[in-house]
Amino acid sequence: FFIAFPHIVTSHDPLETDLLAVNLSPSAEHWAGTDYLGRDLFARIVYGARYSIGIGLAVTLIALVFGTILGVLAGTTRSRAVDTVAMRCIDVLSSFPSVLLALVIVGLTGAGIPNLIVALGIGGIPSFARMIRAETKGVVLSEYVEQATTFGLSRWQILMRHVLPNSLGVIPYMITISLGGAIMGVSGLSFLGIGPQPPTPEWGTILAESRN
Repeated sequence: FFIAFPHIVTSHDPLETDLLAVNLSPSAEHWAGTDYLGRDLFARIVYGARYSIGIGLAVTLIALVFGTILGVLAGTTRSRAVDTVAMRCIDVLSSFPSVLLALVIVGLTGAGIPNLIVALGIGGIPSFARMIRAETKGVVLSEYVEQATTFGLSRWQILMRHVLPNSLGVIPYMITISLGGAIMGVSGLSFLGIGPQPPTPEWGTILAESRN
């Protein structure tokens, strides 16, 4: 609701400065007070949801797409070598904390919202890939998949009718958990100056500006 209709929640402009109303305490006019430039903090928090949650959704989407592809590939392949290579790639990504990995990637590619999304998205791939692989492996070894093979269904039919519908049911729960972590990662990197730059009202940037 905040993302779609922020003007309904607050009438203040998050970028409007007022040097006569600097660092005010919460009041009827400014529900969360004002910052060092006199900007309404509640308005900045509300409008900042567009950036923090929006970027978090994009990060989760990247991790979901590529993690699902890797997980399904590793879980359904009949080649042990393919499964091993895919999981070793995941192990390499998992060996680094996602925020640290994002810092390295952003350091190589430069700061900015697109690079931040890609960096955090890559860091979120392992969790999706491991979960989807485990679910897919369990479905592939189930009795009803064996029966479908016995009845002469092609591998593609089995994949689309039985494996994917039954192995991807965990995705909504993974998205819920990963989205929270993605928002924290975005805000954390923004706090360090890597994400959206001031005066953009992003949650991590707001915290960084409030340190002094």
